[in-house]
Amino acid sequence: MNKSQTTDHQVTVSVDWLNSHINDDNLVVIDGTWHLPNVERDPKAEYFEGHIPKAVFFDLEKQSNPITPKALMMPSAEQFGRQMGELGISHTDTIVIYDAAGLFSAARVWWMFWQFGAHRTYILDGGLPAWQKAGYALESGPFSLPPKTFNAKIDDALIIDLEAMKKAVANPEQTRVFDARGKARFSGTAPEPRPNVRNGHMPGAINMPYGTLLDDEKKLLPPASLQKIFENAGYDPNKATISTCGSGGVTACIILLALARLGKTNVPLYDGSWSEWGAQPDTPVVCAE
Repeated sequence: MNKSQTTDHQVTVSVDWLNSHINDDNLVVIDGTWHLPNVERDPKAEYFEGHIPKAVFFDLEKQSNPITPKALMMPSAEQFGRQMGELGISHTDTIVIYDAAGLFSAARVWWMFWQFGAHRTYILDGGLPAWQKAGYALESGPFSLPPKTFNAKIDDALIIDLEAMKKAVANPEQTRVFDARGKARFSGTAPEPRPNVRNGHMPGAINMPYGTLLDDEKKLLPPASLQKIFENAGYDPNKATISTCGSGGVTACIILLALARLGKTNVPLYDGSWSEWGAQPDTPVVCAE
């Protein structure tokens, strides 16, 4: 990554911009809040209590693959297109996504839309907390839009499965694997939240906790700061890069969002992430000494 690549490729919009454009034709606002299971919070109930006006609720679990037992895996193009059309969203709409944390699960939702062909999709900078801090109003109860057509297409090369991940890990000189989990889980000194999943990380993986890509208000850092973080971590544009995290690619997508801000939109995601890798009996695992 060199100095000429510090251009800010727009992946976010401000709360002031959204407030000014919220009544625009073909603008869709999405509440993409999802909480980790151990948090014991109901994102849909919270949406009903208060959400940004005209926002529809995106249920990350229902919009994921219902066939596999693995958490939050990508659905088929047919499923995603049908469900988004039922929500009143078209692939040609301008889509703004937020979550209740500032930036957490919204990145996963953003990535899903991007991969299925909706390239006018953005993150609300700072999410719901920033909207409320600015003094903008909330609405309660449900909100719905009339059905539309969402023509979903996907590039399978940008979704890495277990076998492809094994090959990548076996060739560390050719591939950079960035792991968005916290340092303790990455090193194996903290227990995994899911049963029967080993501690540690993939050989050769680079720890990039997703929080290091955000400021104190949970907004994505500016391009110069992101570039420095990736350079210091060993990012090499001439080598393959894969993003991974704990499960379902949620926080791994924050890494992908950061790279997209730097103009790198062709970086694949290991969708099964550590919950799949760490549960295998034969995958190599590294722990701290």
